[in-house]
Amino acid sequence: MAVYSGYFFTGVPEYDKDADLLLIYSCATSGGAFTLEETLGYDYPTKVTEYNVDESKWYKIAYSNSGTGFITPQSDAVNGANILKSAPSLEITSTADGSPYATSDDVYERSNMTAADVSVNDINYALAVARAYIDIKLSSLSINRFSVFPVQVAQRKFNAMIRLLKDVEINYALSLVYKHMADDRILSNITSNTQTSSSVSVGQTSIAGIEGPESISTATYLDALSVRYSAYASDLLNTMLPNYVPLRYAESGTGYVNRFISFAGDTARFNFAAGIILDRMDL
Repeated sequence: MAVYSGYFFTGVPEYDKDADLLLIYSCATSGGAFTLEETLGYDYPTKVTEYNVDESKWYKIAYSNSGTGFITPQSDAVNGANILKSAPSLEITSTADGSPYATSDDVYERSNMTAADVSVNDINYALAVARAYIDIKLSSLSINRFSVFPVQVAQRKFNAMIRLLKDVEINYALSLVYKHMADDRILSNITSNTQTSSSVSVGQTSIAGIEGPESISTATYLDALSVRYSAYASDLLNTMLPNYVPLRYAESGTGYVNRFISFAGDTARFNFAAGIILDRMDL
C-alpha cells in the first residue's frame, strides 16, 4: 500500500508537561495488538509531528517522560487510509488530549447517513472547505492564547477549544452537504420536468395535493437543514473568536521601537508596537 508524508496532530499532554517522547504504535487492524513502531523526540507544547504514514496500517500514540518513565494511555486508533492524497493530514489524540480533525465517519455518524446516501468524496470535500473556513476565521490556534492562566488551566482551555472546533467542522460540513443535496433535488426536478399536484375539489369532494420524494418540498426541507447546521457552526465558532482588537502604529518608514514612550531631545514619541487592547464591545 502507499505511504504518504503526513502529520500527526495531537493534543497537549495534560498530566505531564515534561513529556519529551512521542511513542507511535501501529497495527494491521483497529482491534489487533498495537506494537511500538517508532519513538520520536517531543517538545512541549508541539501538536504537529511529520511522519511517513502507511495507509494500510492503524496508528495510536502516547507520550512518555524519559526522566520518570511515565507513559500516558494510548490514543484511539486512526486508520492511515484517512490521509488525503491531495493534502495529507492525520490527527491522533485521546479523550484527555483534546480532539482530532473530523473524519467522514464522524459526519456520517452525526447525520445518520451512509455512503449510499452521500459519497465519501462529497463528505471529504465538505470537510476540506469547513477546515478552510475555520482557518480564515481564526488568525491563530495556540495554547499561548491562554498564557494568562496557570498551565493546567491553559491546557484544559486549549484542548476544549480543539474539541469545539471539531464540532464546528462537522456541522459546517453537514451544512454544505445538505445544501448540495437540495441543489441536486432541484436540478433533478427541472431536468425531469417533475411537477407537484395541487389540491383538487369536485363538488363536495376534495383531494389534497400529492407530493412525492421528487417534489420541490424535499429540496426546501434539505435547504432548511443546511441553514440550521450552518447557523450552529457559525454561532459556535463566534464564541471562540478573540473579543479584542490589537492596534499598532509606527511612523512611516521608521519601523517599531521597543519602548512605549521614547524621547528624542525634548520630544516624546509614542510607540504602540506591542498593541493596544480594546474590548470589541467598546468599538
